[in-house]
Amino acid sequence: MTTEKQWFYTDSAGQQAGPVSADGLRQLSAAGTVSSATLVWSEGMAEWTPATQVPGLLPTQTTAAGNPYATPQTSVTAPVSHDDYPIPEVKRTNYGLFIGTFLFGFILFMAGFVMMGLQDSSSYDAADPYGLNSSTTTSEPSVASIVLLIVGGLSLAFGGILGLVYLHRAWTVIQPGGATTTPGKSVGFLFIPLFNLYWYFIAYWKWSQDWNRVTASHSKLVAAPKAKEGVFLAYPILNIVGSLVSIAGIAGLVMYFILMKQMCNAVNYMHDLRLSNPSEDKPGGLSLY
Repeated sequence: MTTEKQWFYTDSAGQQAGPVSADGLRQLSAAGTVSSATLVWSEGMAEWTPATQVPGLLPTQTTAAGNPYATPQTSVTAPVSHDDYPIPEVKRTNYGLFIGTFLFGFILFMAGFVMMGLQDSSSYDAADPYGLNSSTTTSEPSVASIVLLIVGGLSLAFGGILGLVYLHRAWTVIQPGGATTTPGKSVGFLFIPLFNLYWYFIAYWKWSQDWNRVTASHSKLVAAPKAKEGVFLAYPILNIVGSLVSIAGIAGLVMYFILMKQMCNAVNYMHDLRLSNPSEDKPGGLSLY
């Protein structure tokens, strides 16, 4: 018995839907869900095509005027079968290195400040609080405290860069599933002043939604760790509030460490799954980061 051809289509938000049969598409067309501008795809087609350009798929109908307020339909990645999700080649992540650089940098940074504070307090003279009668100046910071501040700052900067590298990898592994944005944009737009306050929601919260959708749509990925979308939403909110309230900034930093752990787990899962699949090319080399 021949299996009836299945079709995928895009909804009003430009998201992939289906599969449905040809009769199912005609019923959706009669209900107004599928229009002449709807993009459709089926196995054997090279790309998505407007439904009316597929002969015999939909009945002849008068083209309705486009809704100027509708969400523009963007290019959609052709759907893949449940057991054929092409996992992009990515390196593993090292969450221990990521969190370790932040802790190491914070400890050194605080040690430098404490050393400078102790130096200032030891040079304080109650009889001459302003140092007007002192023949020497001892308020200059020591070389050791400066070195601690510099090394601590570099360690914190390295941790921040590592977080962006892992964000790029996290977006890379969901590209075949129709991701909201590209890995390059997810990182690059975070450097745009003011706009980045909005982009944090896309780069992190939207990633968690895309990841959960992709892993739920492919039987090959059902065992993948799921992202807690509430954590990914809380981080950008606290990041904005933290610019005004310091305690919110600290809470936002905690959320950042938690969500990065989930992102690292996701990337490492996809990396290991790719290695376990004989049909996938095996990346070479050892990654320390």
